[in-house]
Amino acid sequence: MANRASFRNGTASSSCSISGRVGAGLVAKKNPVSYPILINAPDDAVDASLRLGNTQSVLPYTALISRDGHLLKARIGNFSEASFEEWIAPYL
Repeated sequence: MANRASFRNGTASSSCSISGRVGAGLVAKKNPVSYPILINAPDDAVDASLRLGNTQSVLPYTALISRDGHLLKARIGNFSEASFEEWIAPYL
């Protein structure tokens, strides 16, 4: 599911995946979003999702990040469209 919420207050959602730069680029092209996409550098020893609180290193992992870079909320697991909307609603 593409997260297409309109973030009026500058909040963004980032979903971590194992698809890498090429896979993320293909997904972004097919499902355009209006927020930055986080891609872990291949030579970075620390997984980006770990930096965002994914201490179990499981996927999917979604992080809600404020415009100024603070982690607001995180979740392990899939979202239905309705559950994503409910999860993000307090920040819109």
